[in-house]
Amino acid sequence: MDVLHNWGIDGKTRNAPRIMQCRWNLPNANVTKVNTDGAAKNNHGEIGVGAVGRNSNGEFVFVYSRNIGIATNYMAEYTAILEGMEIAFSKGRASIWVESDSKAS
Repeated sequence: MDVLHNWGIDGKTRNAPRIMQCRWNLPNANVTKVNTDGAAKNNHGEIGVGAVGRNSNGEFVFVYSRNIGIATNYMAEYTAILEGMEIAFSKGRASIWVESDSKAS
């Protein structure tokens, strides 16, 4: 903190976030698993979306991200899901499994 103070930066300490264990499961044969996420700066601000598609061997089928502009976090989440599905379908993947951390979408 002294280094930050010497540079004229007010540093704030905070508690580390709670770390939760999670697990990624492979999809079945001939299924593409699409993991998506959307993020917003504030709840109405700059948003970005991303999606990753993997096959039953865990190999990447596609990786995608883009900035969208100004919108809500809900729009970021559902846009990520829709665009991830569209990319999977455009690559000839007829059977997909979508996974998102969004409870609302």
